[in-house]
Amino acid sequence: MKKILTITALCGIFAVPAGAVQKCVALDANVDGTSVDYDEYGADWSVTFPNVTVKGIGVCGSNYASPTASLSENVTYNYELSLNYNCWCRIISPVVSSWWITFDDGDPNACVEGCSYYCAYSLKDEPQYRAGIFGSLSN
Repeated sequence: MKKILTITALCGIFAVPAGAVQKCVALDANVDGTSVDYDEYGADWSVTFPNVTVKGIGVCGSNYASPTASLSENVTYNYELSLNYNCWCRIISPVVSSWWITFDDGDPNACVEGCSYYCAYSLKDEPQYRAGIFGSLSN
């Protein structure tokens, strides 16, 4: 009897449906961010807007695109680390965006040091970046 009660209790715990919470947030390309946070020599960054905080990552890749004009679904990394000097950024929360490029100065060390900074500030201060990035998002 004890075994049956234990199995019944476990089934009851695991059978309870988990409800997902969904929140809609408007991302307006015409509204500048109010503050940023970023990890120097790290990938993580965030930008706070009046109605939401957007979080993202920045990585150094070898593929090049024209800043403000190009989005990509992939970032290419070269086994020769000296060729990974293009800073690519992506929003990961509250949505996932395409990658966008912020700078290319030919120096992989500068890219590693400042990529998350450039990601955060390009989204916070540059409406042309926001227009391209937010415009590429779908429901």
